[in-house]
Amino acid sequence: MWEKSSSAPLVNAPPSLQAALNLLNRNPNIQIWAGGTALPSKPADQILSLNLVDEIKKITPWERFVDWGAGLSLNQLVLQGKNLLPPLLLSALKTLGNYPLRNQGTLGGNLCSEPGGDLFPLLQALGAQAEFRSAKGFRWEASSQWPARGLKPLPGEILCRIRIPKETWNLTLFEKLGTHRSAGEEQVSYFVLARITRETISALRMGIYFPSAGLLRNRALEANLQGRKLPFTPQDKELIYKAWEEEFPFLTKPLAPFQSSRLTSITDWMIKQIREE
Repeated sequence: MWEKSSSAPLVNAPPSLQAALNLLNRNPNIQIWAGGTALPSKPADQILSLNLVDEIKKITPWERFVDWGAGLSLNQLVLQGKNLLPPLLLSALKTLGNYPLRNQGTLGGNLCSEPGGDLFPLLQALGAQAEFRSAKGFRWEASSQWPARGLKPLPGEILCRIRIPKETWNLTLFEKLGTHRSAGEEQVSYFVLARITRETISALRMGIYFPSAGLLRNRALEANLQGRKLPFTPQDKELIYKAWEEEFPFLTKPLAPFQSSRLTSITDWMIKQIREE
C-alpha cells in the first residue's frame, strides 16, 4: 500500500475517498499527488496518492451541467467525455503535452498546479464550480471566487469534482503557442466564447493567458461589448486594448517585451475571428 526508503517519502495509496480523507484529517499537511506529472514545490515526508480513489474518476451528466471527477486523466476526459465536453475544452485538452503525459496528468492536477494549467482560465470562463471534500464535509467554490494562480484546497481538503454548465456558444476559439517544454515567457494561450445572432453579440467571454504572468480577462469589457453590432469599429478595438491595460496591475509580473508584442498580434487575430463569424 505504500513504499518507503531512506531517500524517499512514505507514499500512502488509500483505496477509497473516505480512507484518503481520514488520512488527510490525521495529517493535513501531507503532500497530495494525483497524476504526479510535476515534482512538488518542496520536499515531503509523506505523500497521499489518489491513484486508487475511483470516486473522483467519474463523469456524471445532469440536466443543466456535467460533473467531472478531478481524478480523471486528461485522456480520459477526451475519450470518455468527448460528447459532453464543451468544444473549447476539448480543443484545449488535445494541446496539453503529449499522449503519455495526458495519460498520467489529471484534471485536478492541472487546476491545482502553480500556476494554474491551461484549463484553469477556460473553466473560469465557462462558469465552472469546484467541489472540495474533507473529513468534516464538503463545500463548493464558484469560479468567480477562484484565486488567480490555480485552485488551492484548504488544509484537510481534496478537490473531488468540477461542475461545468451546459451552455451553447456558436463561436468557440482556442489557440496555444509554445509547449510544456517551452520557456515560461514563450507560453501563451487565448480563447473566445461568443453567441452571435444577426451580426450582434449577445454574450462574449475572451481572455489571454500567460502562465508566467497571469490571465488577462476583463469582465466589464465583456459586458460592454454585449449588444455590439459586427464588425467591430476602431473605437471598439481601442476599448479592448484599454481593457487589457487595466488588467496589467493584477498580473504577477509585468509582461516582457516579447509578450507585449504577442499581446498585440493575438488581440488583432481574436478581433478578426469574431468579426468574420
